[in-house]
Amino acid sequence: MSHFNLERDICQATKMDDKLQGPVPRWKRKALETSTISNASTSMVSTSMLQAPQVTLNQSSLTNKKKTPMKNESGDRMIPNRRAMDFEKANYAISTKENENASAEASDYTKAVQQQLNLDLSNYRILAYRDKAPSAATASGPNRILYSSSKGQSVTKSNRYIPSRPDKILDAPGIVDDFYLNLLDWGVRNVVAVALGGNLFLWNAQTGTIEHLIELPNQQDCISAVRFCQDGFYIAVGLSTNAVELWDIEGKRLLRTLNGHTNRVGSISWNNHVCSSGARSGVIMHSDVRVPEHQQGTVNAHMEEICGLEWSPDGKYLASGGNDNQLHFWPQQISGRVRPVHSFNDHMAGIKAISWCPFQKGVVATGGGTADRCIRIWNVSSGSMLSCTDTKSQVCGLLWSEQYKELVSAHGYSNYELNIWKYAGMRKVGELRGHSSRILNVALSPDGTTVMSASADETLRSWTVFPFDKTKEAQANKSSKDPNGRLTALHNLR
Repeated sequence: MSHFNLERDICQATKMDDKLQGPVPRWKRKALETSTISNASTSMVSTSMLQAPQVTLNQSSLTNKKKTPMKNESGDRMIPNRRAMDFEKANYAISTKENENASAEASDYTKAVQQQLNLDLSNYRILAYRDKAPSAATASGPNRILYSSSKGQSVTKSNRYIPSRPDKILDAPGIVDDFYLNLLDWGVRNVVAVALGGNLFLWNAQTGTIEHLIELPNQQDCISAVRFCQDGFYIAVGLSTNAVELWDIEGKRLLRTLNGHTNRVGSISWNNHVCSSGARSGVIMHSDVRVPEHQQGTVNAHMEEICGLEWSPDGKYLASGGNDNQLHFWPQQISGRVRPVHSFNDHMAGIKAISWCPFQKGVVATGGGTADRCIRIWNVSSGSMLSCTDTKSQVCGLLWSEQYKELVSAHGYSNYELNIWKYAGMRKVGELRGHSSRILNVALSPDGTTVMSASADETLRSWTVFPFDKTKEAQANKSSKDPNGRLTALHNLR
C-alpha cells in the first residue's frame, strides 16, 4: 500500500491547478516600506493576485531593523543623488579655506622672524647679487686641460663698442642671388659700386648721391663682377657676355672692352696696370690696359668656375679659388707657362672669400662654401696652414682691419650674419645681424672704419665696425714717417 501513497504524493506535488505563490518582489517591498514610513501607521499589504503571504510592518520593527546607510533615502542606496551636490562650490570652499590657513601661518612665521632678527622682510631679498662672483681658481697639473678647453663659437666680451644695427640701409632691387659673382666694391675715392642685374650704380658715401653708370641693352645679360683700380678713377666690369669693360668714373664713358674669355667673368683683381679676370671656364686672363694688345697671358687655373681672385698687397702673389674646391697661389709672372707656387685642397666647397692680411706679409685668409664653412689662415712664404675655424655657416666674404687686427666674415646659409674675429687666436668678438637672406659680398671703406654688405634680401647695409682709435692712429702715422719726417702713406678718406 505504500507505493500508492508515494504515487498520490507525486501527483499532488505536480498538480498545476493552483497558482504559484512566492515572496514579494524587492521593488514592491521597498515601496511598501516607504509608504509605511510616510503614513506612520501599520498597514497590511495584499497580494491577492500573486497569492503571496501577507506582510505586516510597524514603526517599531522599522526602527529596530538594521539597514545599510544610504546617502539619499529616496534613491538607490548605491547611487547618490548628484543633483544635490555642487563639486565646484565645494572645491572652492575647501581651497579658499586652505589658502587662508596657509596665509595665516606664513604671516605668523614672518612676524616671528622679524621679531627675532629685528628687521623688515617686506622688501628684503634672500638671493641678492650685489657683488661680482669670485672667479674660479686656476687649475694646475693634469686637470688644467679641463679648464682651458675651447668653448666653441661663443662670443667673447669686447671692451670696445660693436654696433647692433646698421648705420644705413640702401635698397638694391634686382641684385642677382648668385654665390659665384662679385657684385660690390668700394673704391679709394669713397664711391661704392653695386651691380643690380644689367645695371651698375655708383653711390658716393660722402655726399650720398647716386649715379647710374651702365645699363646693358639686352635684359637677359647681367653684370657678374665689378672692381675699382688702385687710384679709383676707373672700374673694370665683368659681364655674362664673356667680356670685361673698362669704364671712366668721372667721364662716365666706356674706355675699352677686354675680350678673350669664353664664359662669364665672375671675379676681377688689379695689380697696378694689370687687370686679372677669372671666368666660368676656369681660365685666368691677364690684361695690360696700357697697350692695344691687352692680353698678356692666360692660365688654365681651375677645372670649374673661378669665384675668388685676389692679388697680394705687394703684388708678388695671386690667390685664386674655384668651385673645384682648389686654392692656388700664382707667382707675379703673367706670361708664358706659369705654374702655381702652392696648391691646396683642404676646403670642401667652392672658395670665394679671399683676403690678404694688410699688416702681416704673406698671410691670407680664405673661406669655403656651404659644405665647408671654414675660415683658413695661410702663410704663403712657408706654404703652411696656420689655423682653421669652423664658422657653422657658408663663408661669402672676408675683410681685414689693420687698426684693430681683426677679421670680418660674411655668411650665407644659414646664419645670414657678419662675424668679427680677433686675430690670431680667431676668437669671435662680435656678431652683426639684420639681413634676412644670405650675404653675397662685403666691402671695406677707404678709411677702414665701415663695412658694406650686399645681401640677397635686396638691401645694402653699412656698419661702423672699426671706429677711429686716436692712440692707434697716432702710432700708425708715426711709424709711416721716413727718416726726414715726411709722410709717405696716404691719408684715409673720411
